[in-house]
Amino acid sequence: MVIIFKGQESVKKVNGEDKKVIPFAGTDRDGEFAQMGVGLIYPEEKNGFIWGLAIPHDIVASYRGMKIAEEVLEFGLGTLCACWYAGERSVHSSQEKYIHDIEGMIGADKRQKIIQAPLPCFDDAIKLMQENHIDFDINPFLIEAKHHGFNMTPILEQAVNDYSDRYLLFRGLTGDFEKAYQSMTEKPKGFFSRFIRQKVGSEHLDSARLYVEMVEQMLPSFIPDIERQYGLLVQNIGDTTLDLSQFDEHVREDIEPVRTKIYDSRTRFDQAKAKLRQTTESQMSHGEKFVEYHTALETMMKAVSEISSGFSTFEIYAGRGEPAGDIFGANKSLAEETVKIINRAARENIPSAYSLI
Repeated sequence: MVIIFKGQESVKKVNGEDKKVIPFAGTDRDGEFAQMGVGLIYPEEKNGFIWGLAIPHDIVASYRGMKIAEEVLEFGLGTLCACWYAGERSVHSSQEKYIHDIEGMIGADKRQKIIQAPLPCFDDAIKLMQENHIDFDINPFLIEAKHHGFNMTPILEQAVNDYSDRYLLFRGLTGDFEKAYQSMTEKPKGFFSRFIRQKVGSEHLDSARLYVEMVEQMLPSFIPDIERQYGLLVQNIGDTTLDLSQFDEHVREDIEPVRTKIYDSRTRFDQAKAKLRQTTESQMSHGEKFVEYHTALETMMKAVSEISSGFSTFEIYAGRGEPAGDIFGANKSLAEETVKIINRAARENIPSAYSLI
């Protein structure tokens, strides 16, 4: 286990037995396959237990979940899971039952006090995550900084930049690109037509060239990383997974469109993936490749989001909404955030070009 934060030692009832425990926030292992969440250390037994998620690695929710676990007096099956979800500032409706469970144990006021309390400095936690090669979600920090007065330290700011680099965002696409596109705004055609037809001087394509080179260097690892990260969502969609025979006839009418949407989204994901590879091998100009890469990457992430949403709905209809629904919901959120970041980066760096997005 990798312990990121450690709470106060106390005696709790665990599965009906009194034990000394130390709540902690951390992961079950190091490396990319770690699951992050909330756990209990049993100091007298020199071991422990953790409940966590493969994604997202939300350090903020894990820290708050640990603080909630400090207040819980009795732990049973699912209590650590409930602590983690109760540590989220914004809770999805499918997870509200966990909030009710925790508030029934410690009270709604105490939970809100933990949620609203100032957060500690996370620099050491981030360093520990990085040393152990564990990715983490930067979005909770951005939300806390934007809306709740959290101070983004230089280490966190660097983490944001690293996150942007990892997802092939628009580093360096300022200056030259903006000038080039401003010169095109008077043309009568739409953005893509202008971009492809207009002969732009090579001095304005330096940024496009750098972006294209970066994508082509990272593409061999990018697609496998996406497929591994989203697992079933883009690899194993099959009739056995989405079998309608388990449903009553009146339910099938409701769920059939969901299954169709999942397959359609999978098709669009595969088409975008193929387009990325075709574009890499093509003789397009840097400007044309820039457009194709951005469009394909955005399509892939939107497809992942839609697949996640459909799968979550399917699992709920099948009465299996719990653990799979949690994972798919997390994938959907991450995919949607990635799409937002991609488009925000484009708008900020080349606003005249992406005014239609």
